[in-house]
Amino acid sequence: MFNFTNDQVEIKKHIAGSSEVLRFHNIDGNNIRYFMEEALKVVGRLGYLGMSVPEKYGGTGLDTLSAATALVEFAKVNAALAHIVNAHSFCFITPLVKYGSEKQKNFYLSQLAAGQKIGTFAFTEPDGSNVNTIRVTAKRINNGYLLNGTKCMITYAGCADYALIFTRTGPAGGGLERSFSFFIADLKQTEGITIGKPEMTMGMEGTQIAEINFHDCKVPADDLLGREGDGLEIIADMLETSRTTNAAVALGIALAAYEEAVKYAHHRSLNGKPLIQHPVINAKLAGMYCKLQSMELNTYYTAQNLAEKKKNVFTDSSVVKYMVAETAKEICDASLQIHGGYGYIKDYFIEQLYRDVRINTIMGGTSETILSEIGGLITQKISQERQV
Repeated sequence: MFNFTNDQVEIKKHIAGSSEVLRFHNIDGNNIRYFMEEALKVVGRLGYLGMSVPEKYGGTGLDTLSAATALVEFAKVNAALAHIVNAHSFCFITPLVKYGSEKQKNFYLSQLAAGQKIGTFAFTEPDGSNVNTIRVTAKRINNGYLLNGTKCMITYAGCADYALIFTRTGPAGGGLERSFSFFIADLKQTEGITIGKPEMTMGMEGTQIAEINFHDCKVPADDLLGREGDGLEIIADMLETSRTTNAAVALGIALAAYEEAVKYAHHRSLNGKPLIQHPVINAKLAGMYCKLQSMELNTYYTAQNLAEKKKNVFTDSSVVKYMVAETAKEICDASLQIHGGYGYIKDYFIEQLYRDVRINTIMGGTSETILSEIGGLITQKISQERQV
């Protein structure tokens, strides 16, 4: 329905051609880490771990719309993999490209683009993901900073090589505007960093979320991203893109759930005819299809606006993240219902999709938080219009 370019159509075909190698379903718990490492190697060979890296640093430099197209296709076969690629590409690499020094970009980006190293993003803490509750501190010392505190629920923490760490560098209780900073941390080589065991999650098992603990962890001043106090600016800029790419992941899961429902409705018979010929099931599939059309248009339209560097995309990215994540949950539920009891059995892909989709209304900003932000933006806009 969306008017893709020939290159974007080729991206879809390119990833679809490797879908069976990447498919994550019913992998034994002991083999999840190995499977995901191998899947990421495949993504690296395909060139998509460098999709947000400019060509001058060894990447492919895809625009946001093309990258969102890729994430949708990955999420259709392996939602956890898509989430890791999203964190690597748009929560680690994109801020580094925009705010990093030339020295940082020359050192990190070629490794990340080639898939030799994986990056992730560490914001959430045990008290939540509100800036007012940030407890990880970075205290200036000679030639560097000393980090202390705990980050939790961090994507691929035990396997990633690098992380962007959101810290408090200003005094607690002081003004927020210049109180936070980001640091690049080498998770495998830096003393004072310990990684917790992977959490047992409802879905997205392949993301292997875990804690990152900092105990008098010294990072060089060269690993400060941007300037001290740039943290809020960086995260606001990052959210504009990452909420759109989060929507792309949710969209991919919903598309897969719909495809599973259609296949099952063709295959399964009731009273001598396929389910798809029964009006109630046909109507349910039609409703899912209509929702997906709206989800696709909104996701790709917002991604295109980001690619064209349109202004004031933050509200649109928040709206699309909320709408697509919530609707994807509804579509997975409807698909499982069409499968009946079989949808509750782990041999069926919809069971995995149903569990995977649930986190999408929480990660990257809960639906409630995003609605509150949108409400504030609307109120502000109305107030400005009245003043004019």
